[in-house]
Amino acid sequence: MGFIGIIRKINDIIGWLEYVIVVFLLASMASLAFLQVLLRNLFSFGFPWADEVLRHAVVWIGLLGASLGIKEERSIRIDIFNRFLPPRPNSLNEAILNFTGALVSVFLVIASVIFLKMEYEYHEVFSTLRIPVWQVLLIYPFSFSVIAFRFIFNGTTHLLRYFRPEQKKEK
Repeated sequence: MGFIGIIRKINDIIGWLEYVIVVFLLASMASLAFLQVLLRNLFSFGFPWADEVLRHAVVWIGLLGASLGIKEERSIRIDIFNRFLPPRPNSLNEAILNFTGALVSVFLVIASVIFLKMEYEYHEVFSTLRIPVWQVLLIYPFSFSVIAFRFIFNGTTHLLRYFRPEQKKEK
């Protein structure tokens, strides 16, 4: 197994973990939201922490879902040129788009680390759960880092395909 194969395997393992987390969060959110509505309507009380947890779970699912979309190359992208270009220049276009996405993602990693550092220094704690806010916000630098990694991996794959057109697309 070559270097690209090892990177692909790491990408697949991270993707599997993201998928498991998304499924768990989605099932937990649906159950918690249903229970919260049931408790409020039938017994006039609910869990005071549930709304806070649900809000942050939505962010986690969104960011992990975006990362999985990049992995599968099913993200929103500009592909007008791809419809008119033959396959070889199309690979170059895809590589440029992926590397541009990686650059934007790196800036988002830097911004999220700065944001996380400020939250850490502020020592804010969720009022109902007593969990430091910065721990919940770790998803930002993690997901943007994985997204940048995947954009770089996808861009490199397309660039190799451009220079070696005989290389078949691997999944």
